[in-house]
Amino acid sequence: MAGADDGIFLARTDGSDRHQLVADLAGTEIHPDWSPDGGRIAFVRFTPTDQSELWVVNVDGRGAERLASCETPCNSFDAPDWSADGRSILFSQDADAPANGPPATFQFARYDIATRAVSVVLTRTDGMTAESPRLSPDGSRVVYHRYRDIEDPGHGSALFVSDLVGGSEHQLTDWSMQAAYPDWSTDDLIVFTTYNLGEFQDTTKAVNLFTIRPDGSALTQLTHFGEGAPRATQPRWAPDGAGIVYTSVKGSGYGTRTVDFLPVGVGTSPFTGAGIIATHPELQPVP
Repeated sequence: MAGADDGIFLARTDGSDRHQLVADLAGTEIHPDWSPDGGRIAFVRFTPTDQSELWVVNVDGRGAERLASCETPCNSFDAPDWSADGRSILFSQDADAPANGPPATFQFARYDIATRAVSVVLTRTDGMTAESPRLSPDGSRVVYHRYRDIEDPGHGSALFVSDLVGGSEHQLTDWSMQAAYPDWSTDDLIVFTTYNLGEFQDTTKAVNLFTIRPDGSALTQLTHFGEGAPRATQPRWAPDGAGIVYTSVKGSGYGTRTVDFLPVGVGTSPFTGAGIIATHPELQPVP
């Protein structure tokens, strides 16, 4: 999880044994993702000069290694996601940004663990973003969200699913739903949050979790927070599919951010987990 110091932290589910990984790195570390065997963590690092890099580190904090650097015309890396077989890491990158302007190119790239090669697998240059990619269980598709207007996200965001080979794209949600932060379960169900603009902004909008099938069917609301209530965002499936860990934002602006857990199949009322002040939580897979 990314903590208040903009670093990667580990903690037990009861909040104990909280400690920072790679604390000796200058800069900022964000958006961690566990390897399938639970032994390593991929993350994005921003150097003191604001260059972004893809890194991995062992769960014991050893073996920190830079895998790739975002070189011009690349702007930034984001959202690493291990493949289910542990052989590659998918991540997003944007590029071709003019001075004081938004990027013109949004891409998903794949880092091959064995060959150390980086290959671009999807490119979008149609004036909309492509962000927060998550691989399907079989690795053949990717789900992500797009903002319809790069310069004004308030014009709508929606979920899309695309084949990695060929890039054929299918829209899952309406723009007005403001869907974002998808994650794909092992049984082919996608969880996401709504109204991503309200994630940390000063808003009273209702922000809730939903699930949907990759063909756009079976849209189901999981949480039912109203306006002015806590906002549920950044969902991630538990490795065993038993529930969803997410960030609960309470109060205006950045508010108080705690890690909560929503059990699936035993009710729709979330309960507070460890109460850890954090963002972008993920649970460790157990081999």
